Amino acid sequence: MKLKESLEKSGLDATHIYEVVPSAIFTIDKQMRITSWNHKAAKITGYKLDEVLGKHCSLLRSEVCKKRCGLFSEDVPKPIRDMECDIITKEGHQKMVSKSVDLLKDDNGDIVGGVENFEDITERKKADEILKKKADIPNFLDHPVYLVDRDLKYLFANKKLLERLGLFSVNDLIGKGYHEFHTKEQTKEFERKIEIVFKTGKPVYYKYTSLRAKAETFLRTLNPSVNTEGELTAILVLSEPLDINRPIDMEKLITICAYCKKILDKKSNWQQIESFFTNQLNVNFSHGMCPTCAEEARKELNLIKVGLT
Repeated sequence: MKLKESLEKSGLDATHIYEVVPSAIFTIDKQMRITSWNHKAAKITGYKLDEVLGKHCSLLRSEVCKKRCGLFSEDVPKPIRDMECDIITKEGHQKMVSKSVDLLKDDNGDIVGGVENFEDITERKKADEILKKKADIPNFLDHPVYLVDRDLKYLFANKKLLERLGLFSVNDLIGKGYHEFHTKEQTKEFERKIEIVFKTGKPVYYKYTSLRAKAETFLRTLNPSVNTEGELTAILVLSEPLDINRPIDMEKLITICAYCKKILDKKSNWQQIESFFTNQLNVNFSHGMCPTCAEEARKELNLIKVGLT
């Protein structure tokens, strides 16, 4: 039974479905004039039905469509699915959408137009960019940062660690064991420290001397890493070079997050740096902005401004 007949028998028609689906949908004729436009399309673009009906679909000003219309190109297989492109809303804002298109045919199989559905992925793309930037942070640190599991197998490593181990790609390290790059004594010591973190769930820090060609003394911090279910599954290791002529009093050592700069207090709680010093030293803070950060903020604001216009 054809879809149309099935819908009619159940008391529904395509219009009902067309309006309740969560995606934006519109149709065009062979001259690429808009013939229908659902409420989701209106919400995303800002254009109401009476503002687009009979208008050419290029009103969305997609750069992809300007270059070539894949819908009516014979050499482009249909349907076209999940193609990402930009559109310009009625207010002039740029949005990223993921769209799928297909031809519309009559009962004789002749092409009468096309149908397109799309969803707004602007915020998702922004989030992806932010995550990508955050993922790059460890590679800008001037000391080794890596992640190991309970079996001491590497799960992640930054560029600095790869340099120390004489490796060119992270793929040369992931899945390999700590013992493959360190002596038995070093491995046993590391294993003991890792077990303490897994048993207590608290960070461990200690001095470590490298036995490589350029012997250096490091302060190692082993931080528990939990998954989304709150289970401790790995250890994040940070190794910071130490000046051996300036011994450290471990009791006075303050652990600070290398990324967000929160401080770990004696109760194993991470606090904002302002809160920590206010509680410890009874001091208050005012906030300013150094020239470097001011310049970065200006650049980010300009990017946001460009994205909204």
